[in-house]
Amino acid sequence: VLTFSILTIPERESYLKQLLRSIAGMRLEPPPHVDIVYNRPLDDSLGDVIERIRGFARGLPVEVYFNAGETTIGAGRNLQLSVCRTPLIAFIDDDLTLHDDIVPALLDTLA
Repeated sequence: VLTFSILTIPERESYLKQLLRSIAGMRLEPPPHVDIVYNRPLDDSLGDVIERIRGFARGLPVEVYFNAGETTIGAGRNLQLSVCRTPLIAFIDDDLTLHDDIVPALLDTLA
């Protein structure tokens, strides 16, 4: 099983929404895990953010983590690595979208 790990900040939720919908649209079996790391303090409640993101993800298994410490990109990436629970991880920028052929190509390359 593969984890897509996404580092984001609140101001980029519109990009995150597009990315999550592109992953959901890929219809992968088994579906990938998706870890979202918010790398900034929030104005919204944690529950509101988690509910909103899970709505974007359209049924994907999504976990949302909040970086309450140092909010540098490096610290965010370290948190991404520490929460990953699968043998494969793909770091995806929040302003990208994914398409059907990317995962098979990635897995073929790693085989």
